[in-house]
Amino acid sequence: MKAVTASAPAKLNLVLQVGRLEDGYHPLYSIFEALNMRETVRVTPCAGPSHVHTTVQLGPGSKRIEEAINALEPQQNLAVKAGERLLQEAQKRMQQARCAHNQGPRSIGDDGAAALPPGLEFEVLKRVPMAGGMAGGSADAAAALVAVNELLGLKLTMQQLLEIGAELGADVPACLMGGTSLGLRYGDQMTKLGHGQTHHWVMVLVRNGLSTPAVFKTFDTHQRGREKLPTSLRTQDRYKALGPATDLKHLLTNDLQASALEMRPDLARIMTRINHTDALAALVSGSGPTIAVLARDGEHAQQLAQTISEFADVEDCLCTHGPVVGARVETLAGPAATEKPRTDVTATEKSRTDAPATKESQTDPAATEKPCTDAPGPQEPQMLTLARTEE
Repeated sequence: MKAVTASAPAKLNLVLQVGRLEDGYHPLYSIFEALNMRETVRVTPCAGPSHVHTTVQLGPGSKRIEEAINALEPQQNLAVKAGERLLQEAQKRMQQARCAHNQGPRSIGDDGAAALPPGLEFEVLKRVPMAGGMAGGSADAAAALVAVNELLGLKLTMQQLLEIGAELGADVPACLMGGTSLGLRYGDQMTKLGHGQTHHWVMVLVRNGLSTPAVFKTFDTHQRGREKLPTSLRTQDRYKALGPATDLKHLLTNDLQASALEMRPDLARIMTRINHTDALAALVSGSGPTIAVLARDGEHAQQLAQTISEFADVEDCLCTHGPVVGARVETLAGPAATEKPRTDVTATEKSRTDAPATKESQTDPAATEKPCTDAPGPQEPQMLTLARTEE
């Protein structure tokens, strides 16, 4: 075992309809799109307890954010939690094997290489805004799950990874699956819809984050929860979600937006100014405060970003697109590494290779490293039911 690097995408809620609070949970009807703002996690075995170091590439304020993250205890980091969860699974399997076969403590991979490490070292490269409603922490967890699954030779299926991911957070399965997916009930029932046509976005960042629990509290205080939610995918929603931007703009919905704008007058002012541009549409991403602006194409996104970045209270604008593939192994280091091109890239993503580089893609090592075909490639289930999770 040497090292494995994996990446996972941020997510954007194209639709977020929220029901009334029931026994401490909000039922949801949500459609996610995975974006090419990818978090990268490199995992290496270590001789001591698991630890993590994070590098932040988010423009202004990155160093301050980086220092704050690295001051936290490792167990507060979702990537570490995800990796430790799989390390425990590997230890459990090894113990079962020893009891069954009276063997010594060897790895659970087919090659039976070395004993399991006491801990794991995580190097996290963050490009997704924190507390911005884009699931950056969940993407870290998704990437860590895929990387550690490969590193320890666990060979967990996508279904198994999704179930473990749901234990860590409601958005982790969406980052694992990628593409466009539907979430029903309490975020515990997901269906893969496909990749669809490419959509171009400008993600508008502001200086301070928003607490998801606080947004939901305001939402509940004003009794904004829906009495009824769809119990299955509405046909017209699939057509719009996978169609061109001119159709997608009629689908975009976020029930939490009113609460987020109420809590943050600066966001309301920015949203008003965006609505006076030629953007196709705009909405708050998840619980906010990031605002997602839909563009006609990549060039239009760049033009919008230049205009919106001049607005008061806007810290930065990032151009991105979706949908993209979910969590995947990018590189292996050591004797097991291969230098073959990936074969699981979709035709949609292949068509993007000639697109102008965005601020995010220019710094993405996954775009320059030679990825390998040894990534875990279990068939993604088209529909799955996961453990009930909170927002």
